[in-house]
Amino acid sequence: MIEVELKVPIADKNMIAGELKKIGFVFKKSIIQNDTYFQHPIRDFAKTDEALRIRETPEEVFLSYKGPKLDEITKTREEIEISFDNSKNLKKIFEKIGFKKVIVINKTRELFEMDEIKAAIDIVEHLGAFLELEILCENKETMPDKRETLFSILKKINISQNSIIRKSYLELLLKI
Repeated sequence: MIEVELKVPIADKNMIAGELKKIGFVFKKSIIQNDTYFQHPIRDFAKTDEALRIRETPEEVFLSYKGPKLDEITKTREEIEISFDNSKNLKKIFEKIGFKKVIVINKTRELFEMDEIKAAIDIVEHLGAFLELEILCENKETMPDKRETLFSILKKINISQNSIIRKSYLELLLKI
C-alpha cells in the first residue's frame, strides 16, 4: 500500500481538534507511541530516504518499513507494516545482525477518522504539535486524487498548503 500523508505544524491542538470534528472527523483514541528508528549496517537510510522503525504503544508493537517519498509536496511513500508481540527480542535481533539504533521518538497521538481518512494530532517530545492527515491508496495512479482529498481537508480547517512539511519527525529531531 502507498500511504499518502501530509504534515503541518500547529499552534493550538484543541482548536484543530474542534475544526476536525466540525467537518465530520470522529475522535477515536489518545495513545502514547514510542518509535525506535534503526540504521541499516550498509545502506544509509538518510541518503535513500527510507526508514525502519519499531513502534510501541501500550497495546501493540509494529515493525514498519517506509520507502522513499514519492512526490515533491507530501510525505507519500510505500509503507509495509507487521505486528509483533515482543519489541525487546525484535530490537535484539536487529542489533545482532548489525542494525544500529538511531533515536527513540516519544509522542502522544490523538486519532480521528472520517471515512477512509485518518487524522492525528501529535505532541512530539522536543518538537511540539503537528497535524498529520493520511489516506491509503493501492497504486501511484490514484495518488493525485488522494492527495487532493487531503488538501481539501486542510482548506476546510483553514490551514495553508504552504504549511506542509515533508520532513519526518526523525529528520526534524536529528537536526536539533
